[in-house]
Amino acid sequence: MSPNPTQSRTAASILCSCLFTIFLSAWFAVRPNISTPNASWTRLTLEKSRVFVWTLLCPELMLMWALQQWYAGRTIVDLVPGRGWTTVHSHFLQMGGLILYKDGRPSQALCTKRLSKLLESGAVDPPNVSRTEIQDKSKLSPFLVVLVLLQVGWFLVQSGARLANRLPLTALEFETFMLLVLNGVLLAAWWDKPLDVATPVRVDLKFEIPREELEEPSEQDPDFHRPYPSIPDPPLLRLFTSFVVRPVLVISIAVVREVVNLFDDDDVLEGSLAVPVYYVSPLTDGGNSAAVFFIISVVFGMGFHGLHCLLWNSVFPSQAEALLWRVSSIVIAGVPGMVLFIFLVICGLVIFVSDAIVDAIPTMLWGYGAVLFLWIHAAARLAILVDAFLSLRSMSPRLLEEISWTAYIPHF
Repeated sequence: MSPNPTQSRTAASILCSCLFTIFLSAWFAVRPNISTPNASWTRLTLEKSRVFVWTLLCPELMLMWALQQWYAGRTIVDLVPGRGWTTVHSHFLQMGGLILYKDGRPSQALCTKRLSKLLESGAVDPPNVSRTEIQDKSKLSPFLVVLVLLQVGWFLVQSGARLANRLPLTALEFETFMLLVLNGVLLAAWWDKPLDVATPVRVDLKFEIPREELEEPSEQDPDFHRPYPSIPDPPLLRLFTSFVVRPVLVISIAVVREVVNLFDDDDVLEGSLAVPVYYVSPLTDGGNSAAVFFIISVVFGMGFHGLHCLLWNSVFPSQAEALLWRVSSIVIAGVPGMVLFIFLVICGLVIFVSDAIVDAIPTMLWGYGAVLFLWIHAAARLAILVDAFLSLRSMSPRLLEEISWTAYIPHF
């Protein structure tokens, strides 16, 4: 097993191998909640792609969501005693797998709180669905598992062989390896969560119970229905306003909504046939576990992004691209660090001084701060991804040099 200068890789082969590895591992690891019943394949794909894009741009946020679902899945195992309820059932409930039927028609996606109230009152029978039936609904086929293992295994063996022979990896291969690590962590947290379930289980309502006992939200936060702020539109600035300012504001508000949902998606609106995209069963420990998972996710993000500095002295097609990689690596590692510092300062003020200090800070200030940090982080993260792909257009001979035996192993 040694380098063979007579054989060389191509940019196309590296690109295809990395893209296929990233796609397969992400499709296998990222496990969104169930969409509305009878949703089209296009909608299901778009919803999963939405989660995948956030995984690429803000992996620490996706990790926090996965850890919260992992923890919640273990706290609600005893929700249906004596029925063999497992963590698979808990995840199935969290992802919107149980639909309440009233008079033979679907009425409501059941969340933990609502199902608990209905079971206590006897308004519904315990869901009669086994672990095997839930796993049958999952799209986790043996073929997919074997395909993922083969492709990921091949990529890791190839990368390890190159490093063992002191051959460098391209920036895209390095980024692919980092995403494999991320997807492995997400997969560990979501191990018991079914993959791409499309059909929920029916739970029939035997009789009505007072709405007050359910304590379900009847409408969404009105702030989420407000249009973006009006923008002064004098004639000289009309073009700039229409094509720059307004789109930035619309995108910023959409991003803030997405992040707010990540932190606060623990309610299912009355009449909704699907749980929110980032739904997590409400935790009953006063937010302590959420704070711990937030810190874990941010620290993971600092380490995950900080490792990009390993390519500090790598050869890029131009000095500008090398500088872009270095600056972006510092930014994506530094932003989580700043967020963690601010969070710890706030916790210190609340614990040792008074929470009135935090309450005195205007809500709008928090919003502007979140938008600023998100834009900086997402822009730097996107720059890293673009730089990794652009680096393939001009590579040194050592990056193209092939390990002799790899040419004879079938792979994608």
